Amino acid sequence: MPIKGIPYDPPFPIEDYINIFKKIGANWVQLVLWVLVTDNGTLIEYTTSVYNENDIPPGGIREIIERSKRTEEVLTSVIKQLHENGFKIFLITYHERLAKHHLYGEGLDIDMDKFLNDAAEIAIKWARICEEYNVEMYAPRKELQMFIGDEKALEWDEMILPKIRKVYHGFLVRGAFTIYSWNPIENNVTPRNKLPSNMSGWDFLGIDLYGNRVNTFKEWASFVNRVFLKAYEIKKRFRLRGIVFEELGLPHSGEEKFWINSSVSGREIINKLYEIVFECGAGMIDGFFPWLWENGSMLLPNNKIEYIAPSEVIRRYYLASFVLKLYDDILPARESKPPNIIIYNKSLLFKEDFENGTASVFSGSNYQIVNGTLKIEKGCVDTYDLPNNTIFTFKIKFINGSLGLGFRNSDGWYEFRIKPISHLELIKHKSYFAKHIMETEICVELNKWYNFTLITLESAFQLYIDGVIVVGYIDPDPLFNGHISFHAEEGCIVLDNVTAEEILNGMYSTINETHFWLNNMRIINFVADGSELIGIILNITNIGDMIATYVFNVTANNSIIYRKHITLSPGESKSIIIWVSIKKPGLYMINIEWLYKLFIMEKVNLEWLLSNRYIPR
Repeated sequence: MPIKGIPYDPPFPIEDYINIFKKIGANWVQLVLWVLVTDNGTLIEYTTSVYNENDIPPGGIREIIERSKRTEEVLTSVIKQLHENGFKIFLITYHERLAKHHLYGEGLDIDMDKFLNDAAEIAIKWARICEEYNVEMYAPRKELQMFIGDEKALEWDEMILPKIRKVYHGFLVRGAFTIYSWNPIENNVTPRNKLPSNMSGWDFLGIDLYGNRVNTFKEWASFVNRVFLKAYEIKKRFRLRGIVFEELGLPHSGEEKFWINSSVSGREIINKLYEIVFECGAGMIDGFFPWLWENGSMLLPNNKIEYIAPSEVIRRYYLASFVLKLYDDILPARESKPPNIIIYNKSLLFKEDFENGTASVFSGSNYQIVNGTLKIEKGCVDTYDLPNNTIFTFKIKFINGSLGLGFRNSDGWYEFRIKPISHLELIKHKSYFAKHIMETEICVELNKWYNFTLITLESAFQLYIDGVIVVGYIDPDPLFNGHISFHAEEGCIVLDNVTAEEILNGMYSTINETHFWLNNMRIINFVADGSELIGIILNITNIGDMIATYVFNVTANNSIIYRKHITLSPGESKSIIIWVSIKKPGLYMINIEWLYKLFIMEKVNLEWLLSNRYIPR
């Protein structure tokens, strides 16, 4: 574990924490520049989170603005003290909705260009400060995508990268990316943030981890293994220096069964969750920054106040000379693949532009025709029942609030819950229960027109905004039949140019990918005719969607000593053994991808330094 990190959050005196950090075994400290986002889009540089209204000082926003004038002074003073005590620094820029943390971009009516330019100016300013104070690692954005959507956030990264590189020469982290969400309906993962197709100029991939709605520790390990495998594949593909956590959290929706189970203490749950993260991450993740690390009483997701001691488990791993791999037998969770829908023939069902002053295909409440458009304010409208296989297009303008776009609305229904300006969630309603399927970040500004297209074909769905696909999903247990609904009970929207077409002939498919999982590496020795051979045994499983060949190198002390090819069908697993000869005495490290073993060769005897299930770090 090269980067053993601890977050520090002023205003608590840094002097009180330096010895604690050292006792835990940390060698890096994460500092956060909080960029507070006001309701009108103004950005305030601050030293602490203003999570909710209870965190607003007595003087209100004016006092926050006054205090913000000392943000640079406070953080640079902390940087100096940490450097003097031998710590390296990772500074992240965290965009937070002021006093409304989890609302993010919901309801913001801002000048988007000005907002992005202001965010860029702050990022570049702090890049200069990082250079001046020798900050070793810097992430110019975290949670910005929660305000502007994935696409714009990736574009913003590319725009500021050359400007930052001109003034900062330390390690740059791109992110943070929440790679997957957990789908409790299928017990698999669905993609969350759109990932970059180019990492040139960046040193590290920054990731967040939460895994809300997993129900068991086994599911958590399966989720974590999939997240880490994907991150590792990105690291290898783009030849990055590594992967670091920007925010290492824990499942906290309160729906998880281990929080509901009263027989297990919160302290045990948190320690177990962290144990799984550290052991699954050994050899794959380069930097850990657990956000929950202080011992003390805490209000837990199950609404109980209990004493927790996460620093115990963190210290155990940070001070260890090796890390147990007790969870590599748990295969990474399956990834839900979006469909590729192809339409061959279609037929028009209706087209409504509201120019004649009527809305003949809709019924509902609190709607009216205004200037050739359909305005719904704190109301709901429905179409009549449509065929299962349809293309439904419409123009929409969000005035305020949120929208529930329901489809196949009958005994149950699906809902795209859209919260401008940046959040979209897919929910399945069945038997009076609402189940979260997936979520993503989009950009839908208020008072602007957008073109939406909803395609449903058998068990596959797609949602497009202005011609760009934002959600694709295949339901293994689909709902059928019903109408389309616009639920604007909590807001106001305007519709125009609504068209419904029946798909007469079409098909869908998924893109097959190759993924492999390596685990249970062991080393044995064999002596024959005076020659010393070592046998490297490991399991390899094809967890992808197609037959594929895996090529891996066996490396001893950074030199390739063997190369092997193995072909497996989807789901197939094999245990393989590789024999190599090492004739010179000495200390050797064998590694295959993220698996490591350390041993000592003395003459013709193989003497173990560590047991077979240990990974030295």
